[in-house]
Amino acid sequence: LPEAIRRDISASLAHIRARIFKRAESDMSSAITFAPGRASAFPTLAVVATSFGFALVQLDVSIINVALARMGQDFAADVASLQWVVDAYAIAFASLLLGAGALGDRLGSRRIYVSGVALFTLASLGCGLASGQGVLIAARVLQGVGASVLVPCSLSLLTHECGGDAALRTRAISLWTAAGSVALSAGPLLGGLLVDTVGWRDRKSTRLNSSHIT
Repeated sequence: LPEAIRRDISASLAHIRARIFKRAESDMSSAITFAPGRASAFPTLAVVATSFGFALVQLDVSIINVALARMGQDFAADVASLQWVVDAYAIAFASLLLGAGALGDRLGSRRIYVSGVALFTLASLGCGLASGQGVLIAARVLQGVGASVLVPCSLSLLTHECGGDAALRTRAISLWTAAGSVALSAGPLLGGLLVDTVGWRDRKSTRLNSSHIT
Protein backbone atom coordinates (compact mmCIF):
# COMPACT_ATOMS: atom_id res chain seq x y z
CA LEU A 1 0.00 0.00 0.00
CA PRO A 2 1.17 3.53 -0.61
CA GLU A 3 2.84 5.26 2.31
CA ALA A 4 0.10 7.90 2.62
CA ILE A 5 -2.64 5.28 2.94
CA ARG A 6 -0.66 3.32 5.58
CA ARG A 7 -0.24 6.53 7.60
CA ASP A 8 -3.99 7.23 7.37
CA ILE A 9 -4.83 3.69 8.52
CA SER A 10 -2.37 3.92 11.43
CA ALA A 11 -3.80 7.28 12.49
CA SER A 12 -7.35 5.94 12.32
CA LEU A 13 -6.47 2.85 14.40
CA ALA A 14 -4.71 5.04 16.98
CA HIS A 15 -7.75 7.29 17.18
CA ILE A 16 -10.06 4.29 17.65
CA ARG A 17 -7.82 2.82 20.36
CA ALA A 18 -7.72 6.16 22.18
CA ARG A 19 -11.50 6.41 22.14
CA ILE A 20 -11.89 2.83 23.39
CA PHE A 21 -9.42 3.38 26.24
CA LYS A 22 -11.05 6.68 27.18
CA ARG A 23 -14.51 5.08 27.26
CA ALA A 24 -13.24 2.14 29.33
CA GLU A 25 -11.57 4.52 31.79
CA SER A 26 -14.80 6.53 32.12
CA ASP A 27 -16.89 3.39 32.72
CA MET A 28 -14.45 2.15 35.34
CA SER A 29 -14.49 5.51 37.12
CA SER A 30 -18.29 5.52 37.18
CA ALA A 31 -18.41 2.00 38.54
CA ILE A 32 -16.06 2.91 41.36
CA THR A 33 -17.92 6.12 42.20
CA PHE A 34 -21.42 4.67 42.33
CA ALA A 35 -20.74 1.19 43.62
CA PRO A 36 -22.87 0.74 46.74
CA GLY A 37 -20.89 0.94 49.93
CA ARG A 38 -17.58 1.68 48.20
CA ALA A 39 -17.10 5.29 49.36
CA SER A 40 -20.07 6.01 51.61
CA ALA A 41 -19.69 8.80 54.15
CA PHE A 42 -21.03 8.30 57.66
CA PRO A 43 -24.35 10.21 58.01
CA THR A 44 -23.43 12.01 61.23
CA LEU A 45 -26.18 14.62 61.07
CA ALA A 46 -28.87 12.04 60.39
CA VAL A 47 -27.65 9.83 63.24
CA VAL A 48 -27.64 12.75 65.69
CA ALA A 49 -31.11 13.98 64.68
CA THR A 50 -32.82 10.58 64.64
CA SER A 51 -31.05 9.37 67.80
CA PHE A 52 -32.12 12.50 69.64
CA GLY A 53 -35.74 11.94 68.65
CA PHE A 54 -35.61 8.30 69.75
CA ALA A 55 -33.91 9.25 73.02
CA LEU A 56 -36.62 11.83 73.67
CA VAL A 57 -39.30 9.17 73.31
CA GLN A 58 -37.49 6.69 75.55
CA LEU A 59 -36.82 9.38 78.13
CA ASP A 60 -40.53 10.11 78.40
CA VAL A 61 -41.28 6.45 79.11
CA SER A 62 -39.23 6.36 82.32
CA ILE A 63 -39.00 9.96 83.51
CA ILE A 64 -42.74 10.28 84.17
CA ASN A 65 -42.71 7.72 86.98
CA VAL A 66 -40.62 9.97 89.22
CA ALA A 67 -43.05 12.87 88.94
CA LEU A 68 -46.24 10.93 89.69
CA ALA A 69 -46.19 11.61 93.44
CA ARG A 70 -45.87 15.35 92.91
CA MET A 71 -48.60 15.29 90.28
CA GLY A 72 -50.87 13.45 92.68
CA GLN A 73 -50.34 16.18 95.27
CA ASP A 74 -50.99 19.02 92.81
CA PHE A 75 -54.16 17.49 91.35
CA ALA A 76 -55.35 15.58 94.44
CA ALA A 77 -55.46 12.53 92.16
CA ASP A 78 -55.80 8.93 93.28
CA VAL A 79 -53.64 6.02 92.17
CA ALA A 80 -56.00 5.02 89.34
CA SER A 81 -55.86 8.49 87.81
CA LEU A 82 -52.08 8.60 88.07
CA GLN A 83 -51.92 5.19 86.43
CA TRP A 84 -53.75 6.63 83.44
CA VAL A 85 -51.12 9.36 83.16
CA VAL A 86 -48.64 6.58 82.43
CA ASP A 87 -50.91 4.25 80.48
CA ALA A 88 -52.35 6.93 78.19
CA TYR A 89 -48.91 7.51 76.69
CA ALA A 90 -47.98 3.83 76.52
CA ILE A 91 -51.26 2.69 74.93
CA ALA A 92 -51.26 5.43 72.27
CA PHE A 93 -47.61 4.76 71.50
CA ALA A 94 -47.91 0.98 71.21
CA SER A 95 -51.20 0.88 69.31
CA LEU A 96 -50.21 3.39 66.62
CA LEU A 97 -46.58 2.35 66.09
CA LEU A 98 -47.10 0.06 63.08
CA GLY A 99 -49.65 2.33 61.44
CA ALA A 100 -47.36 5.33 61.78
CA GLY A 101 -44.57 3.41 60.05
CA ALA A 102 -46.85 2.57 57.13
CA LEU A 103 -47.94 6.21 56.97
CA GLY A 104 -44.31 7.27 56.75
CA ASP A 105 -43.73 4.88 53.86
CA ARG A 106 -46.73 6.29 52.02
CA LEU A 107 -46.34 10.02 52.64
CA GLY A 108 -42.60 10.30 53.23
CA SER A 109 -40.64 9.56 56.39
CA ARG A 110 -39.12 13.03 56.64
CA ARG A 111 -42.48 14.80 56.49
CA ILE A 112 -44.10 12.47 59.03
CA TYR A 113 -41.07 12.65 61.32
CA VAL A 114 -41.21 16.45 61.41
CA SER A 115 -44.96 16.27 62.06
CA GLY A 116 -44.30 13.89 64.95
CA VAL A 117 -41.75 16.24 66.47
CA ALA A 118 -44.21 19.13 66.22
CA LEU A 119 -47.02 17.11 67.80
CA PHE A 120 -44.76 15.86 70.59
CA THR A 121 -43.64 19.42 71.27
CA LEU A 122 -47.18 20.79 71.49
CA ALA A 123 -48.26 17.88 73.67
CA SER A 124 -45.35 18.53 76.04
CA LEU A 125 -46.47 22.14 76.29
CA GLY A 126 -49.99 20.92 77.05
CA CYS A 127 -48.66 18.69 79.84
CA GLY A 128 -46.77 21.56 81.40
CA LEU A 129 -49.82 23.86 81.28
CA ALA A 130 -52.40 21.24 82.29
CA SER A 131 -54.97 22.64 84.71
CA GLY A 132 -56.31 19.25 85.76
CA GLN A 133 -55.69 15.55 85.50
CA GLY A 134 -58.08 15.16 82.55
CA VAL A 135 -56.16 17.71 80.50
CA LEU A 136 -52.89 16.07 81.51
CA ILE A 137 -54.07 12.63 80.42
CA ALA A 138 -55.30 14.01 77.08
CA ALA A 139 -51.92 15.68 76.51
CA ARG A 140 -50.19 12.41 77.35
CA VAL A 141 -52.26 10.67 74.68
CA LEU A 142 -51.07 13.22 72.14
CA GLN A 143 -47.52 12.66 73.31
CA GLY A 144 -47.95 8.96 72.66
CA VAL A 145 -49.24 9.67 69.16
CA GLY A 146 -46.24 11.88 68.43
CA ALA A 147 -43.86 9.26 69.82
CA SER A 148 -45.41 6.52 67.68
CA VAL A 149 -44.56 8.64 64.63
CA LEU A 150 -41.04 9.53 65.74
CA VAL A 151 -39.67 6.04 66.28
CA PRO A 152 -40.41 4.22 62.98
CA CYS A 153 -39.80 7.28 60.82
CA SER A 154 -36.49 8.05 62.51
CA LEU A 155 -35.30 4.52 61.79
CA SER A 156 -36.54 4.74 58.21
CA LEU A 157 -34.68 8.02 57.68
CA LEU A 158 -31.53 6.54 59.13
CA THR A 159 -31.72 3.47 56.91
CA HIS A 160 -32.29 5.64 53.84
CA GLU A 161 -29.27 7.83 54.61
CA CYS A 162 -27.02 4.77 54.80
CA GLY A 163 -28.05 3.59 51.35
CA GLY A 164 -26.96 0.08 50.44
CA ASP A 165 -23.96 -0.01 52.77
CA ALA A 166 -24.82 -2.77 55.26
CA ALA A 167 -21.83 -2.10 57.53
CA LEU A 168 -22.60 1.61 57.67
CA ARG A 169 -26.25 0.91 58.39
CA THR A 170 -25.35 -1.48 61.21
CA ARG A 171 -23.09 1.09 62.82
CA ALA A 172 -25.68 3.87 62.54
CA ILE A 173 -28.51 1.76 63.94
CA SER A 174 -26.27 0.64 66.81
CA LEU A 175 -25.69 4.28 67.79
CA TRP A 176 -29.42 4.99 67.42
CA THR A 177 -30.28 2.07 69.72
CA ALA A 178 -27.60 3.04 72.23
CA ALA A 179 -28.98 6.57 72.47
CA GLY A 180 -32.43 5.23 73.32
CA SER A 181 -31.04 2.79 75.88
CA VAL A 182 -29.05 5.50 77.64
CA ALA A 183 -32.07 7.81 77.73
CA LEU A 184 -34.30 5.05 79.12
CA SER A 185 -31.81 4.31 81.89
CA ALA A 186 -31.16 7.97 82.71
CA GLY A 187 -34.86 8.89 82.87
CA PRO A 188 -35.48 8.21 86.57
CA LEU A 189 -32.30 9.98 87.67
CA LEU A 190 -32.87 12.99 85.44
CA GLY A 191 -36.53 13.13 86.40
CA GLY A 192 -35.71 13.09 90.10
CA LEU A 193 -33.21 15.91 89.75
CA LEU A 194 -35.61 18.08 87.77
CA VAL A 195 -38.62 17.45 90.02
CA ASP A 196 -36.60 18.30 93.14
CA THR A 197 -35.04 21.41 91.65
CA VAL A 198 -37.54 23.03 89.26
CA GLY A 199 -40.76 21.00 89.57
CA TRP A 200 -42.60 18.61 87.27
CA ARG A 201 -44.18 21.35 85.14
CA ASP A 202 -40.77 22.79 84.32
CA ARG A 203 -39.62 19.23 83.63
CA LYS A 204 -42.19 19.16 80.84
CA SER A 205 -40.86 22.51 79.62
CA THR A 206 -37.35 21.10 79.61
CA ARG A 207 -38.49 18.31 77.31
CA LEU A 208 -40.28 20.91 75.19
CA ASN A 209 -37.00 22.79 74.71
CA SER A 210 -35.32 19.51 73.77
CA SER A 211 -37.98 18.92 71.14
CA HIS A 212 -37.18 22.31 69.61
CA ILE A 213 -33.56 21.22 69.23
CA THR A 214 -34.70 18.22 67.19
